[in-house]
This record gives sequence, C-alpha cells and structure tokens, in this order.
Amino acid sequence: MGWDAIGAIGELLGSIGVLVTLVYLAIQIRQNTDSLAENRKYAKAHMYQARADAVNYMMAEFNDPNVMSKLIGSDGMDFDKIDELTQDEALILRNFAQAVDTHSDNIHHQKSLGLIDAADEDLNAEDTLRFLYEVSRRVNLGLRPSTMREIRERGIDSSDDVGSRLWGAEDRMGQH
Repeated sequence: MGWDAIGAIGELLGSIGVLVTLVYLAIQIRQNTDSLAENRKYAKAHMYQARADAVNYMMAEFNDPNVMSKLIGSDGMDFDKIDELTQDEALILRNFAQAVDTHSDNIHHQKSLGLIDAADEDLNAEDTLRFLYEVSRRVNLGLRPSTMREIRERGIDSSDDVGSRLWGAEDRMGQH
C-alpha cells in the first residue's frame, strides 16, 4: 500500500470523524434546547407563585379593612373619600398603594422580558392603574416611571399635575 492510499484512508477516517462529531453536536443542541424550554416552564411557574405570594403579602400587611371600607361604596371605590381619611389611615393607604405599585412594576418588567404575556399581565390592570393614579394624587405618592407611562398610555392621567412628583422629575419618565 502506497502513501497515497494511506493518505486517502486518513482523509476518509477524518471525514467520518467530522460527520460523527456533527451528529453528536446536533443531538446535544436539541437536548439543551429541550432542557431550556423545560426550565423556562419551571421558572414561569415559580414567577407566578411569587406574584401570588406578593399579592397575599400586600393584602395581609398593608390592607386595613377599616381604611378600605371607608373608600368602597356600592358603586366601587370612591376616591374623593381619600381626603376624609385621618393621617394614619392615609399612611396605611399610601403604603398599600406603594406595594401595589412595586408589584405592578415587577409585572411590567416580567412582561418586558417575555416571561408573561400581555393577556396574563393583569386582569384588572385598568382598575389597578386608576387606583394608583388617584391615590398618588391625594397622598403624595411618587409612582414608578413604568406605572406612570402605563397610566398615560391608557389615558387615565388626563392632566399633567402629577408629573413633577413622579420619582422626582419628568425627564425620568423614559427610563426604567
């Protein structure tokens, strides 16, 4: 057998080795993709549980039934009654609204990362944003930029009277 034949056999074995390696890599990539999809499902389930825990915590820690009962009438929330709250009651409401705002900001962030769909974002988003807007106006609560952006996009904020109190400056509205 000459050197040419040995060289040809070496090239053939090298080509087979490259082909086997490519097949192996394709299998590994598919397994990795499947694993990532499975991990995403678990991460999403964990995120939903964390959201539920956060809502339960807000309700337990900041939601005083005596304060809320003063605001809720037969037609729903009467925001004008916020002005009738005592200073302590207004502080309780402010703390609750701040917790809701933080939770809403978290949901907005998760949506921007693609972890939740817009449809799953919040079934009561309009009511939540209206609540945050009205409370922020009456108890001097600065809302997060993402919350105010959403309020303005939905047309809930028809005036510009809140802008200067929102996290300190109007120019931060575009940042998150």
